[in-house]
Amino acid sequence: MGREQFLARVKKAVESGGAEATKFQDMPFYLTDTRVNDQATKILKYASDHWEDLASALLTTAESLGWQVSRCSNAEDAFEFVESVVADISAKNIVITAQGSIRDIGLSKLSNSELDVVTIDSSNEISSDDMRAKALRADVGITGVEFAIAETGTAVLSSDSETGR
Repeated sequence: MGREQFLARVKKAVESGGAEATKFQDMPFYLTDTRVNDQATKILKYASDHWEDLASALLTTAESLGWQVSRCSNAEDAFEFVESVVADISAKNIVITAQGSIRDIGLSKLSNSELDVVTIDSSNEISSDDMRAKALRADVGITGVEFAIAETGTAVLSSDSETGR
């Protein structure tokens, strides 16, 4: 997908975002801290109030883009799903990030004599070069996303000192 097509999809998503959505062209070029905080508060409230609809919209959009989506209702179901994927592809090396949502699934329990599970975490005693090498050798990589945009099927990942990507 080209830049213009991507931006057009983002614009369409912003403009279709519910009752309190701001039209793309109405967004001021310069936003004050107060205005940004107010907008963020409104967005978080909307997302919290409509999370089920947004999750369903994301699922539909993502599948239409070719994603293989599995929606799990709890951490145990998510663990079992990951375990089945790992078994289906006979994975031997898994790299996971140390995000709370990933930790909650308990994927470190997958580790055994035949399966090496490495958590990418700044508190690891593994050097960054060794972590990078393990990530490149991994059969499976598991991470969370900071944001997912339901209308475009876009997943936003970011890296920081705590979460390597």
